[in-house]
Amino acid sequence: MQSNATGIVYNSILMPPISPTIQAVLSTLMSVGIVVNLYTAFALHQTKINSSLTKLLLYQQNLLDSLFAVLTISLICTDNYRPASNTIPVSSIVCHLFQSGVLSRIVRIMMVCNTVCQSADRFWAIVYPKTYRAYKNYYIALCSLLIPLYSVLSSVTRIAKVTMIDGSCLKHDLSVNKYTLCIVESILRYGIPMFLLILLNVLVIRRLCKQQQIQLVGSLTEQITHDGSADVTGRIENTGHILISIQRHIFVNTFFLAIELTVIEVVAIVLTILNLCNIVSYGVDSISRVYYLVTVVLLSGLNPCAEIFTIRMLRNTVMMHWHLFGSCCRKYEVNS
Repeated sequence: MQSNATGIVYNSILMPPISPTIQAVLSTLMSVGIVVNLYTAFALHQTKINSSLTKLLLYQQNLLDSLFAVLTISLICTDNYRPASNTIPVSSIVCHLFQSGVLSRIVRIMMVCNTVCQSADRFWAIVYPKTYRAYKNYYIALCSLLIPLYSVLSSVTRIAKVTMIDGSCLKHDLSVNKYTLCIVESILRYGIPMFLLILLNVLVIRRLCKQQQIQLVGSLTEQITHDGSADVTGRIENTGHILISIQRHIFVNTFFLAIELTVIEVVAIVLTILNLCNIVSYGVDSISRVYYLVTVVLLSGLNPCAEIFTIRMLRNTVMMHWHLFGSCCRKYEVNS
């Protein structure tokens, strides 16, 4: 807090100014991703998926991607949630939840945890097919609890990096070695989720290969429900196609998300190292963080494409909507 001739001036954690033109362009691009994610959620609503947990996780993926995009757009358009005037004190909620960047981090980690739960869903359905439906409510409760809980606990350091002093929101340096803190945050944000994701998928592949639950008759004829369980028909003709079948029908979506997660985290680690070496600014108030978040949003906007590509029932729903839209356009042209 400072004083001048006109009164008290309160400080905020501000990012470097972005021109209105760039703000408009970035917001428009990210809004396209929001529309695509929300449409995919709508298409999921009209798609029959046998597992309620699978459907819930797919919904959450679209909604979390959309929410992260909304937070990033609001961050850019409000200059990191700055009050309308510097004579207005910053509220504690705005400081600790928004200007600190903790809310964006929580949502981002929830997106990662949701991907892990998608792998866990397939693990439960394939490794424990007899009890999957009996315990599905417990699985739903477990995922619904662990995703937000782990995300919040993994983000507490971000809250501690800001402090409120007399109505001003200021950055606060922790009394912890910055290199140690960086390593711990990376492990919580990426290391543990990626380890679980790889472990679950390896166990699923091992189970499928061991029991030969995916069978081929001539060309690819197996029918796999997206709740992770396999409705097997026919007999094995060529076991060499098992892993290809798994990738195409079960793991493509998760694999795509894992690659996306890895690329994003590698970029974040590089920027963090450059920041620690005072080469590039990558703090909560830096322009590089803004463009990093925009990149994450743009990549997340591609996630529905992976969903539609890997889930046959969802793809059929999208095609039905497309044909319906085309017929409506033709009728409009005829009437006009």
